[in-house]
Amino acid sequence: MVALKHVVGVSWPRSGHHLLVRLLSRYLRKDFIYCMNRTVQEAVGRRKQSCCEGTLCDNRANVHFCKNHDTRGTVPQVSGQLYLVQYRDFLPAVVSSFECHLKVSNSSDTFDAFKVMSRNRVDRYRAFLDKWVHSNNSGIERLVVRYEDLTSRPEETMIGVLGLFGVDEKDVNLRRLRRIIEVAPKKTLDNNKEVNVKDHGVANTRRVEDFRHYRADWFAELERMIKAG
Repeated sequence: MVALKHVVGVSWPRSGHHLLVRLLSRYLRKDFIYCMNRTVQEAVGRRKQSCCEGTLCDNRANVHFCKNHDTRGTVPQVSGQLYLVQYRDFLPAVVSSFECHLKVSNSSDTFDAFKVMSRNRVDRYRAFLDKWVHSNNSGIERLVVRYEDLTSRPEETMIGVLGLFGVDEKDVNLRRLRRIIEVAPKKTLDNNKEVNVKDHGVANTRRVEDFRHYRADWFAELERMIKAG
């Protein structure tokens, strides 16, 4: 096995980071080391934060991949560093984020609560895309993976991801990769309930129209705000 390169993971929340980690872990096995120290308990208060929030992973000398949402826009873009950037279309991402928000907070499960949260995410989403997807920083090497591409073209996408870590396309075991994609478990939240389906396979099964707080006029307004940036 080739010596894997260290890659900084920068992902918009609910864009398939953990799905990607599961696929990489199953394919690369013991050769792949993921930074598990993402969250630490603050000494004061109950809020949890990333151990490397707003910076590069403290463990990067010993791991191959880490996670950061860069919610404050402070993760540095270092020349020569490899970055794997993940994002998702805003509407399904914010619906999924709302489900997670309910699980860890006392927020009410109402349309008004969703409306406030989704509106508050618009500017941050546009800033994330401006920095990590649309910018022309030629000094960094990055691979941008859209969730919808990962789930619709998983084999092609994963070959590109493995290449970023240093695995040449000609060395990819396609038979094993396809099998891993076919039996990947589904782990998500839906209607404030955990969904865990073994051997589900990589697929995008969420429709925003099925969301219990879906309102066509508000979702159209959210799309307008995203495109206006």
